[in-house]
Amino acid sequence: MPETWPATLIPNEMPSWGIESNTLELGSPWTRGRQAFELQGARWLCDMTFRNLTETQQRELVGFLDHLRGPVGVVDLPTFVNSSFAGSAGGTITATAAAHAKTVTMAGVTGSGSAFKRGDLIGIAGRLYRVTEDATQTSGAATVSIAPPLRAAASSAAVSLADLVCPMSLMDDRQGMASFRPKPVAGLSLRFVESLP
Repeated sequence: MPETWPATLIPNEMPSWGIESNTLELGSPWTRGRQAFELQGARWLCDMTFRNLTETQQRELVGFLDHLRGPVGVVDLPTFVNSSFAGSAGGTITATAAAHAKTVTMAGVTGSGSAFKRGDLIGIAGRLYRVTEDATQTSGAATVSIAPPLRAAASSAAVSLADLVCPMSLMDDRQGMASFRPKPVAGLSLRFVESLP
């Protein structure tokens, strides 16, 4: 079960929060032609920086990171950025699609116009996805393009439009090494990677 991120810890900067694709590229040394193939395993990455932490904040953050025990622990990391939903969708929405699908069928969608807008973040069965094309609803249903591809088959899986989190782990064992300055401030940069099923 993923840990809950401490609500009092909000990073000063998030220089990156996005999807890292997993591709294979082949090239010919004779023709210089190339082919690229999409592989499974695209994942969310997040970099964050904390600055000017009070001693209390620094203790809470470092203690929480130590509790994760490096990349072993999983935390439901809030999105912090791009958290506002621009589409008009509402209602009790569910999603259905096969594993690794790039489009999902949504049911129970209310709202007019663009129910889902390109760039919206949504949660499906506890996983984070980004809408890649605008989608309108017809008779309560919408076909929504997402990235990364759906992690697991979904059959009427719950869809979240707010308070989104992504299950993530620290990138490696070196994360959480704080740079300490004279009290009461400290700084810390972290890199998280999505914990894939």
